[in-house]
Amino acid sequence: MEIRLLNRAVTFAALGSLLLGIHTQALASTPSACLPVLLLASPAASDFIGGDEPWLRVTSSIRINTPPLDCLNECTGPSPDADGDGLTACEEACYATNDALLDSDADGMPDSFETDFGLDPLSEDAQEDPDIDGLSNLEEFLARSSPVDPNSPFRTFHVAPDGTDTAKAGGLETPWASIAFAIQQSGATPDNPARILLADGLYNENVALVPGVHLRGLGGAAVIVGAVAGADATDLSNLEIRAGAAESVLLEMNDVTMHLSRVVFRGDTARTATGILVDGTAPCDSVIENCTFTSLRTGLDVAASIPLIRRCTFTDLIIGIILRGPDAAFPCHTLGDPADRDSGWNTFDLGTITGRAIINERSQPVFAQNNDWGTNDPNVIKSSVEGEVAVEPFLPAGSALFAAALFCTVWESTTREPILDATIDLQVAPYPLLTGSEAGLYSYPALAEGDYELTITAPDHTGRQVDIDIPAGSVQSITVALQAFSDDDGPRRCFLRRPRATTIEDAGDALMLALLGLSLLATSRWFGHAA
Repeated sequence: MEIRLLNRAVTFAALGSLLLGIHTQALASTPSACLPVLLLASPAASDFIGGDEPWLRVTSSIRINTPPLDCLNECTGPSPDADGDGLTACEEACYATNDALLDSDADGMPDSFETDFGLDPLSEDAQEDPDIDGLSNLEEFLARSSPVDPNSPFRTFHVAPDGTDTAKAGGLETPWASIAFAIQQSGATPDNPARILLADGLYNENVALVPGVHLRGLGGAAVIVGAVAGADATDLSNLEIRAGAAESVLLEMNDVTMHLSRVVFRGDTARTATGILVDGTAPCDSVIENCTFTSLRTGLDVAASIPLIRRCTFTDLIIGIILRGPDAAFPCHTLGDPADRDSGWNTFDLGTITGRAIINERSQPVFAQNNDWGTNDPNVIKSSVEGEVAVEPFLPAGSALFAAALFCTVWESTTREPILDATIDLQVAPYPLLTGSEAGLYSYPALAEGDYELTITAPDHTGRQVDIDIPAGSVQSITVALQAFSDDDGPRRCFLRRPRATTIEDAGDALMLALLGLSLLATSRWFGHAA
């Protein structure tokens, strides 16, 4: 049995709510252990309702490719592992997988990960969710969690509009009815988080989060009609918060750290509400990505520290973002900086913003570069901001929709142990060297499309190289296995450079071609059909 939950893929993910997508494509491999394993063509802010493809397929059973036990039992002697995926050539022969490829079915998950958890390494099952915990198999791989355990990485509970608020409920077949009851029953803490999955439908209630709660829409059409009070160490994703009759602020982020991904903040036709009210210094460590702010007076009202805001859409507003002044001791993030791989790529639809896109009341300037304003006229863009706001360089009109992303997993070929201290140099843009990782996973949340050459070296390891084509709007996951040797005193590095020079104008031309030629990527805004 297969339950189709959602009609079109959305997203980008970044590490808190990683990687959903609909279109996969194998990349050409080279004689190398640096093997690209996944290309997900998924717009950063795409059509969440009304498409033809599911982003997540919940299955009632796991499709297992089980080789004869006597075949595996014979794989006891020495046998090579050419691709460094943790399976010997003998074991790969039993599974009928390819010992020259880390990921034989090119679905983004190495063969050994799939065989470890009983998945099928010869089936493109990246978007399936056999344990029905709201995370696809690919997300589970990138999160280093189990795709067959609903309580990995967190305990999972279910809520549906037709559920029952009794202590014994909370499961998939017997969901709770209200979010407030689910939060109370979950017992979530920062050290013992809980994921609460919302089935599609309306939830007419105000929600007060508690630390450790991860609130996620399971089908993509879960709508909270009311206000949400934020809390530390919480996550909101794949849902809509809609203003009711009395809400003036949809989400209060009052001196707390949160992660928001793929959340629609929707007001009403009067545009009287504020999407998010941000105060205090704790939001400095918050991330707001792939969110949409629409039919509001103000999208974001920031009184102190600026959260990391990237790949968001601001449309049908009076004010997009206001930074309260006159001064803030902890500004923290910019609103976009070409030298910062984590920021920017927001879309300000100036044709529907009747006031200012950005107002900076502070004496210190704020960078709002590398954003899309729906126009290439610098005078129009500069007139849409107030105060000290730097907007140049800006992205070509329409290009933010097609930002690509790269995730690079690096491990040691014989042990599959993650290499935690790699250094990544993206030479196509003025990004600083990337040295931080999450369990060996390195990320570039927003990149221009193009052909790249990836070269990875490490001390005491053999270097690898591969050419990678990153189309507009794609999310690409690359798994790299490096073979150890004894003499190499150089720094560990994962170099990514574009063979040919590309200007902003070239990128704009390429993106216009993508708009004309890649109809699957030319989608409307998330939840646009639900307005």
